[in-house]
Amino acid sequence: MVGEGMQIFSVLFLTYFLCAVGNPCERKCGVDLQPMTCHHKFTLHATTINCDHCQRKNRTAQCLNQKCDFASKLALSVNGKTPGPTIQVCLGDRIIVDVENRLPSSFETSIHWHGILQKGTPYYDGVSRVTQCPLTTGTSFSYSFVADNPGTHFYHADSVTQHADGIYGAIIVNEAGKRARENVILLGTRNDALVSGAYGALHGALVGQNKPVAKLILNGKANNENVDEFEAKLSETLFSFVNVAAYDCPFEIAMESHSFKVVNAQGSEILPVFAEKIVIYPGGRYDVEIYQIGEKCEKCVLKVSGLHKCSQLEQIKTVIRPVGDQNIATNEIKAKSLSANCSKDPSNLCNAQLEGVNPPDITFTPDLTFFLTFGHMRVPKVSNEDVEFRFVLNDIEYYPTFLDSSELKYFSRKWPEILIQ
Repeated sequence: MVGEGMQIFSVLFLTYFLCAVGNPCERKCGVDLQPMTCHHKFTLHATTINCDHCQRKNRTAQCLNQKCDFASKLALSVNGKTPGPTIQVCLGDRIIVDVENRLPSSFETSIHWHGILQKGTPYYDGVSRVTQCPLTTGTSFSYSFVADNPGTHFYHADSVTQHADGIYGAIIVNEAGKRARENVILLGTRNDALVSGAYGALHGALVGQNKPVAKLILNGKANNENVDEFEAKLSETLFSFVNVAAYDCPFEIAMESHSFKVVNAQGSEILPVFAEKIVIYPGGRYDVEIYQIGEKCEKCVLKVSGLHKCSQLEQIKTVIRPVGDQNIATNEIKAKSLSANCSKDPSNLCNAQLEGVNPPDITFTPDLTFFLTFGHMRVPKVSNEDVEFRFVLNDIEYYPTFLDSSELKYFSRKWPEILIQ
């Protein structure tokens, strides 16, 4: 009985200790610290957002103001929340995530770790039917990989529709001697109803999108839902912006009387550039410092506008309160906008013009060279409304080739030839 009692006491004490100190992996990263194993449990299921909170707290008026009826606010979640829990680790830590699928019976799923290089662990990349079998309802799967590239990353359901319905969250990999990422801003969208299962195939989700995006959200909240606000010494604090939208919804970010100093793009440290506005595309991540360029403000308004599919939606706004003296932007490189549109306008910067602090070494001689051939075709009468994803390079627009099935007759049904030297 004594031994049994001691075991119970030990378990209770350990539980209390972990709750009291929080997640031990969320620590200050140091050169002398040993890597840790950071264990997470993700349970995926359908839930309601906002409304259930209103009803529990008996806030009927607030629920009515938000039009919180059950059907329109159903979402897919991680541990009952969307966004899901933030994974914060130090460079070199091992991340283990046990994922349990409790979604409705027809929902197969997997989790992709966007930005994680997965060196040596490609089978944990989370792409259904490519790197793993999907998780059927009631099954579980454990992902295990090393966080070997620092930066701001995120995870999401590999299914575009499940991603759009709320299965996503941030991954922060800090490193010794560098500032921690304290203010993470996940920019996304919310539909009026679940889209998972409505389209079925990925192709239908990308091309059809019969149910339009209803509103923009910041860290899972829309306007009038107590959107997160921030307080920081701007020029000394990193703000991490992530576009977690599942569809073709770039976001334009601007802040009155301030400019952004971009120091990290897509998880890679870059030579800093200044821009008055940032356009961030789905899957994109920027770490920025914020500098004053106009009149000082006590409650500075950060405005996020949707583009492409989201251009008709209301801006989402939040407040950033500067603490202490604000540094004025210097005469370093400045641009009106930083985006993926590589136009000829010299006042704008393009992602392709950014330079890495530690560019990769591509001078080595490969052991094997693979040549993979692909066909191509012209797609007639394409407008931006016909496609979810496109990119622009040197003022030329490129679209995916699955748009017009009538053109498929020009494709060869043979497997591409692969030449190995």
